[in-house]
Amino acid sequence: MANLGKLPNTELFLDLTFTRELDDFFSTGTCIGEIGALTGAPRASSVTCETFVMAYYINQDALDTGLTVFNSKNNSLESRMWRAVGINIGTHLLPKSSFYQVGCAI
Repeated sequence: MANLGKLPNTELFLDLTFTRELDDFFSTGTCIGEIGALTGAPRASSVTCETFVMAYYINQDALDTGLTVFNSKNNSLESRMWRAVGINIGTHLLPKSSFYQVGCAI
């Protein structure tokens, strides 16, 4: 039985069946794994770099501290992270939606 209503723990929404591995290209400022960090859902992925990169690993304890410290009522770290997730989902899903395509010049 499918987990209806649950957000998949992935940043790639190119194949909505989630039945195969996916490749994507990221650029400056990309975060990987924010859904897992926010929800505690397990995650498995591989990252291969084609150029020199500077990457940072933030463990869950440090992230939890950041979520606690930066907890402004109107501009929390958590709300910013969920906003980034929403923008990423919208960027991949909306162009595939017939409701979004009607009247839009893409």
